[in-house]
Amino acid sequence: MANPIFIPIAFAANGIKNLIQKVRQVGQDPEDFTWNEGAPLITMTKIEDGGKAPKGQDVNGVLNALSEHVIYGQNGNRYIWSQDVVDEFGGYALGAIVQSNDTTKEFRSLVANNTVNPNNGLGGAWDVYSGQGSIPTATSTTAGITKVLNVLNSNDVGSALSAAQGKALKDIFDKFSLNTGTNGELKIPIGNLTFVAKWGKTPNQDVPSSGSPVSVSFATAFPNACLNLQLTPDATGGTNPNAFASVLTKSRTGFTAYLYEYTPTTQNVGISWLAIGY
Repeated sequence: MANPIFIPIAFAANGIKNLIQKVRQVGQDPEDFTWNEGAPLITMTKIEDGGKAPKGQDVNGVLNALSEHVIYGQNGNRYIWSQDVVDEFGGYALGAIVQSNDTTKEFRSLVANNTVNPNNGLGGAWDVYSGQGSIPTATSTTAGITKVLNVLNSNDVGSALSAAQGKALKDIFDKFSLNTGTNGELKIPIGNLTFVAKWGKTPNQDVPSSGSPVSVSFATAFPNACLNLQLTPDATGGTNPNAFASVLTKSRTGFTAYLYEYTPTTQNVGISWLAIGY
């Protein structure tokens, strides 16, 4: 739907016009227009019967006042709160909308005969209808506006992470890995380093009385160092775990242990091992 005819200037903007009074004033000409009466009866009476012609200045005054409001709205303006509305009409109606004095928002009246100036505080009589403050600040229980942070080191409980920082978290979690096999591995990123735990079991064997060296090569080397190595004789799938083990050497790539028996019975035992490093 097209806009109504555009009014380029208020009617009689530069013409001679009278200020129209609300009610007739003492001493005012009887033919003068008022907002209360409009054009008085005398202007509708024949001259020969005592009537008087209406004044063109009054016609200009009425049409000028009305067209001023039309142009104000036509040009996209909003009405601000006015004491005149309170004085003349007893306050704003329920649902009335006014613009804030700073033009950043609009207020909606929550009560009839509203006399509260929302620019000085809503007072339970107004709420913010649009613009700044019309959408609440988001909380853990309230949907609304929240600011976005592009950092991971903030303690702010009222903000959300940016997509970029969400990706940064994803990149961190993507570096976590877990292999739950018999010979497995766990990787946990910590700062610029990665904690690595590796575990496994060597094949079972009969341990000679003089002992037996056992060498293990890690499936992947520790990036920097193997810090600690724990060994446990393990006869799972075998017999007589009467043995003990000790570390001979360890490095980023593997280790060599020595498996000893402590009874002369036939052994069928391997080594369960756990290595940690970074």
